[in-house]
Amino acid sequence: MSAAGAGSAAAAAAARAAARFAGLSSSSSSSSSRGLLAVRAFNSSSSSCLFPRRLLQPAQQQQQQQLQRGFSSSAAAAAESLAAVIQKEIAHEKAQYEPEKKIKEFLETKKWQLQEKENDVLVTLTREVDGLKVTVEFSCIQPAAAAEEEAALPESSDFTVSVHRSDGSGLLFYCSTTAEDETARFCIGQVRHFVDSSSKESLASYPGPYFEDLDEAFQQQLDSWLAAVGVDGQLCDFLEAFAADKENRE
Repeated sequence: MSAAGAGSAAAAAAARAAARFAGLSSSSSSSSSRGLLAVRAFNSSSSSCLFPRRLLQPAQQQQQQQLQRGFSSSAAAAAESLAAVIQKEIAHEKAQYEPEKKIKEFLETKKWQLQEKENDVLVTLTREVDGLKVTVEFSCIQPAAAAEEEAALPESSDFTVSVHRSDGSGLLFYCSTTAEDETARFCIGQVRHFVDSSSKESLASYPGPYFEDLDEAFQQQLDSWLAAVGVDGQLCDFLEAFAADKENRE
């Protein structure tokens, strides 16, 4: 047998073996070495993968189309049912919602203006004190800490405080709340001076010295100054309460 004939025989044998594995029959003609596969027994899902659509029998095509339509209608019905349940739950939560008392009291007594957007985790508080504009910005979702850090440290919320004059210059404090049983309700990481709004927002600006590296007398003066403009333990209580409240609402 020539090499070409041996190759054709091997190809035909491979085709027959594949046909037997897939549950099909194979036939070959003397005029061609290509095995022609004919349908013996297959289900609608596997046939659409193995064969061109033109080889499917009309009855099997109809069965496949019916299955597809049935699946689509079932999926649509399930999605519609799920959406109805979700909307009902949202309506129930809105009807039952009542803001925490200390949140309302804080905003009313401390004269802070709250700015928030639905489905936005960033929240801003502003107030005017003796010609200074005080802005507190915080996120209701804090970055997740590593497991070891989370076990060792109490939960805290990061926030920034900027106090600036009408000319745009001011101070920016990077702060974090501390546990309620701590002497100070918040700690300051860094503090920096900015000359205008662009330098305040610039990522290239020097973030300022670490607060703990400053002279202790100067630290105390800055603490007292912040308390005078409304940055104190009550503000920290509000930040944590509001973050939990917003999470429940949304």
